[in-house]
Amino acid sequence: MNEVRRLRFGEFELRLASGELLRGGESVALQLQPARVLETLARGAGRTVLRSEIVDAVWGPDAHVDVDQSINYCIRQVRLALGDSADEPRYVRTVPRRGYRFVAPVEEVWGSGVPATSATGREEAVAGGGLGATPAPGAPAVTVFGRRPWTVRVAVAGALVVTIGLGGMLALADRPSGRTGTTAARVVIPEGAHDRYLEARYLLDRAEPEEYVEVGQAAVELLSETLAEAPEYAEAWVALAEAWHYRFDVPRPEALGNSLAAARRALEIDPSLGKAHEILASYSFFHDLDWQATAGHLLQALEADPESTDALFLEALLMSAAGRHEHAIATARRSVELDPGKLQVASLGWLHFFARQYDRALDEAERVLSLAPLDVPSHRVVVYAYLKLGDREAAFDELARFWRLRAEAPDDAQPPFATIDEFARQGLEASRESTSWVNPGLAATYAVFGGEPDQALDLLLEACTKKTCGWDLPFVLIDPRWDALRERPGYDRLVECVGSPRLAADRVLAVERTARLFGR
Repeated sequence: MNEVRRLRFGEFELRLASGELLRGGESVALQLQPARVLETLARGAGRTVLRSEIVDAVWGPDAHVDVDQSINYCIRQVRLALGDSADEPRYVRTVPRRGYRFVAPVEEVWGSGVPATSATGREEAVAGGGLGATPAPGAPAVTVFGRRPWTVRVAVAGALVVTIGLGGMLALADRPSGRTGTTAARVVIPEGAHDRYLEARYLLDRAEPEEYVEVGQAAVELLSETLAEAPEYAEAWVALAEAWHYRFDVPRPEALGNSLAAARRALEIDPSLGKAHEILASYSFFHDLDWQATAGHLLQALEADPESTDALFLEALLMSAAGRHEHAIATARRSVELDPGKLQVASLGWLHFFARQYDRALDEAERVLSLAPLDVPSHRVVVYAYLKLGDREAAFDELARFWRLRAEAPDDAQPPFATIDEFARQGLEASRESTSWVNPGLAATYAVFGGEPDQALDLLLEACTKKTCGWDLPFVLIDPRWDALRERPGYDRLVECVGSPRLAADRVLAVERTARLFGR
């Protein structure tokens, strides 16, 4: 059945199956919901699309969101992606009190139900064992059922061999094992299953925090269908493991348990999959506080891909938790150099904060905020750094600034708290009343700055005992926020529960020194 697959306008193209926006063949950053708003406007080009139509198309008639704020945010993101202006619109014109009109001509590109090929190289992900893999020189191009040529990596040691089979199937021969030198059995992937994997992979790779639940739900459904058809598809099991991390709509133990099971299944099929080792290393670090398991999986992930930015960032976190701050910061910077898009995620501000380099922490956090003004972790770094510097006025100003940004309030609007202490008490009370999972480290931070250090200690100890750790607990030994707790009764029990990551960090460093010594 033919259907509209793409919309073209000006120098842009919008892929409807995935929501990907392209400019001159290159992907343009645009989140999922703004992309849907753009699709709704472009499909109605030339007429006024009412705000109520946008709500129905993007969120549904029963939406439980602040639709006015959500639409305004999406329109800003669309204009930013298109380089458009509200004052002199080339694409999106505001129709006051009614909605918006897409004023550029739009070309509809029709095609079969087969999803259009992504221009960002995601087909090559399966061929190369990871996203962004580079095809081997001279690799042949194969046309699949009328799609544009798909570059296929030629058969080389250590790579996946992808060939086109009969009946619309993809045949994948898994990587030979480095230990045994034997090749795993050939795995046949139905083309439809592979397409669903690519759609899920694309959603996961571009999800923003406010979209995690929606993207996680869609990706789990797509990947469950994929694996029902192709249960030996190791990369799909890895993607499923990632997708469950986005499912904040289900209890965290359930979501994380499903993620672990999927990652372990992937390694049963292919023990060399670095991404699966990264997921298990991350779980061991943040939730189990199993430092040796963290080091073991991390080393295998780095062996699979020494330039994996996710693995390098996890190494930086392990080094920071162990007090190896110089190595941690250098490794995080290497991660950013390999992929500048990791600047926000790499949390250099946090690493400098953990190293008690508060001025550098402020510089790094502000650098991220200049690019992503609503980045919550960076705002937290700014507040904490000012508090450690003894500048409570600057810390309060930062909290007020963040509140205005989130509320889209004018610059002179006053926040619903008058002091740092009041903000902390409000946050602690909200965390107590919440019926969903709350990061125990954040709740403990509220308690510390709200003048309840014993409550903070109880929260951290409970999180460690029940393994509901979250981001903060692995850094107990070095995190300046907990300085007020270190002389209190019970702190020794917390240290004993968390354990020391130093031996695990030394193990990773020893392997790296050996590799450098032998030129690997």
